[in-house]
Amino acid sequence: MSAPSPAARERPLLWLLAAVQFTHVVDFMMLMPLGPLLMQRLGLSATRFGALVSAYTLASAAMGVLGVFWLDRLERKRTLLLLYAGFIAATLLCGAATGASGLLIARTVAGACAGLMGAVVITSSATWCPRSAGARPSAP
Repeated sequence: MSAPSPAARERPLLWLLAAVQFTHVVDFMMLMPLGPLLMQRLGLSATRFGALVSAYTLASAAMGVLGVFWLDRLERKRTLLLLYAGFIAATLLCGAATGASGLLIARTVAGACAGLMGAVVITSSATWCPRSAGARPSAP
C-alpha cells in the first residue's frame, strides 16, 4: 500500500479551513435578513440597526490591524482553535441576547474573533501546504 499523495493529505485540511471561512461569512451576512424582525422586536431605529451590522465589520478590521503586532508569534493551530471557540461562543451569545446592547457586544466580539480567524486561515493554508503546490490552496 503506497502513502497518500501530498495533495490527498492536504485536501481534508483545506476543506476544514474553507468550512471555517464559510461559517465566518455566513455569520457576517446573517444579520441583514433579520433586520425588519430585529428592528420590530428590539425597538431599534434604522441607525441603531446599522450600528449592529457595522460593529462586526469594524471590530474585524480593528482586530486585523492590531493582530499584525502579535498574531504571528503564536502557534497557528492553537490560535485558530481558540479564535473559533470565541467566535462560536459570541455567536451563541448573539442568539441569547435579549436586548440591543447585548447583541451589539456579542456581534463586536464575534467580529473581532472572525477578523483574526480569517488571517489565520489564509496564513495556515499557505504554511501547511508545500510550496510545490503553488497557489492551488488559495485559488478558487
